Amino acid sequence: MRILYISQYFPPEMGAPAARVHELSRAWAARGHSVTVLTAFPHHPTGVIPPQYRGMRLLRERLDGIDVLRTWVYATANKGFLKRTLSYISFMLSAIFLGWPSLGKKYDVVIATSPQFFVAIAGFKIAALLRVPFVFEVRDLWPASIEAVGAIKDRRIIAFLGKIEMMLYRRARLIVAVADSTVDILTRRGIPASKIAVVKNGVDLVRFAPGARENEVREEYGLGGKFVVSYIGTMGLAHGLDVVLEAAGLTR
Repeated sequence: MRILYISQYFPPEMGAPAARVHELSRAWAARGHSVTVLTAFPHHPTGVIPPQYRGMRLLRERLDGIDVLRTWVYATANKGFLKRTLSYISFMLSAIFLGWPSLGKKYDVVIATSPQFFVAIAGFKIAALLRVPFVFEVRDLWPASIEAVGAIKDRRIIAFLGKIEMMLYRRARLIVAVADSTVDILTRRGIPASKIAVVKNGVDLVRFAPGARENEVREEYGLGGKFVVSYIGTMGLAHGLDVVLEAAGLTR
């Protein structure tokens, strides 16, 4: 299969979106599929593009069997609602007007991944131009997640974004969720369960495997012989860290 995967974030950037896109693409390529990732120049989370990527509008690379096409983006740090929104919109426009004309090959499917759905708008448009199915990977529910943290309070803006969100769900051939709860939420909003698939975040067991229980880290922190629970996820406004604290309390 010839897959076009659209994501604003991709290695060498850090973070969950970049990691998921890279790992899925790497696995597909290893199974013989042709994978192209349409992405931006690295800029997350600092807003600083590395020297080797500066001064370009387009760049082709190859990583782990994946064809990578990078396009221009308004690079800004991962803070400040207005600037981040401008960055999202800039990549959407760049992907459509710079990326799409430069693809240079045919595809069987276009996958666009959130967490911000401006990427999905680009994916929907490019899939229409290529006349292939559009798959919407929903990692975060927009605009619900930005509304929950108070980033947008104007109900008119939220309603407008909600209409775009529902249009993308309806037009997608398939919706890929990363959590079972997303299926419940979308079906309550009228999206058929038959067009939603759940592909949860996973781990490469070749790279990550259990090590020795007693090790230098335990020794350094005086944890020898103790039962240790760690939270290694993102700590942000939308991540419900009160649940982590409650869980920690229950382990006492």
